[in-house]
Amino acid sequence: MLKVQFEYQRNELRAGIRALTRAARTWPRLRDAAAWTILAAMVLWLLGAAIINARRIVAAHNFHHLLFSSIGMLALWIAAPVIILRMTAGTFGVRPGEPWTLEADENLLTLTNLNRRWERRWSSSSKLVETKKFFLIFTAPKTALVIPKRIFDAASLDEFRRLAQEHISPQTRGFPVIPLAERSQSQDQSQH
Repeated sequence: MLKVQFEYQRNELRAGIRALTRAARTWPRLRDAAAWTILAAMVLWLLGAAIINARRIVAAHNFHHLLFSSIGMLALWIAAPVIILRMTAGTFGVRPGEPWTLEADENLLTLTNLNRRWERRWSSSSKLVETKKFFLIFTAPKTALVIPKRIFDAASLDEFRRLAQEHISPQTRGFPVIPLAERSQSQDQSQH
């Protein structure tokens, strides 16, 4: 059994969210109509507000209002992608500095701290992504457990990698397709 104690660092949480959004490809795609609608509405609102405010401000010679409204619109423009990413990506729900204990064996992956216990069978995880700094263990298409690699020494890093690669297999959708030739052969054998 592998057992490691660690704390998430503030910069790790941000980097982990970035790694998760890249690995999950959570930037809205064409099929994410709600995300695109919100993004388009924000952009149109920003453009409309910019045009209306600019006309009023220039006519009244209140250029300091133009500065403040421009800063506000720039802040919203920067915030729009963050809002979209938060809508479409799962996050950890942990705070920096909290002590955590990771335990891994052949059957279970367990994370515990003073207030929570998160326990999952390896087989219920859908995907493993290894980045330069993290292991991302996906529990849903856009939600993953982010485990920093820095918490492991060389031997335990290899052991954790082996456990994860052995027990996490990509889940397939639908049912297996049997080629027609194989199907007819198996039916012929069952009739004899």
